[in-house]
Amino acid sequence: NRQNVQQIKESNRKVVEQLQEEKNEYEQRIRMLQSRLWAIELRESTPVARICEIAKKREEHPTSKEWEDATKAIEQRFPCMGMIKEIKNIGPVEYRTCLLLKAEIGLSDIVYLMNTDHAKLAMLRMRKQAKICNMDGKARDFDSYLRQLL
Repeated sequence: NRQNVQQIKESNRKVVEQLQEEKNEYEQRIRMLQSRLWAIELRESTPVARICEIAKKREEHPTSKEWEDATKAIEQRFPCMGMIKEIKNIGPVEYRTCLLLKAEIGLSDIVYLMNTDHAKLAMLRMRKQAKICNMDGKARDFDSYLRQLL
C-alpha cells in the first residue's frame, strides 16, 4: 500500500512537471504573439508607419524628427527597449537597428534605412546577441530574443 502511494505521488509529480512545462511554453507563445500584434499595430498606425513608407519607396531617408517620433512610439509600446538601451549601453545606430527589429521591419528595409548591407546587418545582430544576451548565436537568434520581449 505504501509503495502504491509512492508510485502515485511520483506519477503525479511527473504530470505536474509536464503540465508546468506546457504552461511555460504556452505563456512564451502568447508573449510572442502579443509582441507580433503590437509590432503590426506600430507599423500601421504610428510614426513607425512613416519609417516603413520611406523604406518601401527608397527615395529618401527619415529625418531626425521622424526617427525621434518612431523611437518614442516603439519605446512606449515596448518599454523593455529603453531598458536594453540603458542597461547594455549600446550606440544609437545599434539601438535604432534593435528598434526596427522589434517593430518587425523587414531586413531589406532595415538595410536601406540604416544605409548598410545584409552582411553587416547580420554581423551587428550577432554582436548584439553576444552583448545583450551574453551568448553566441546566429543573427536570427537575436531577432527571436527581441520578439519575445514585452
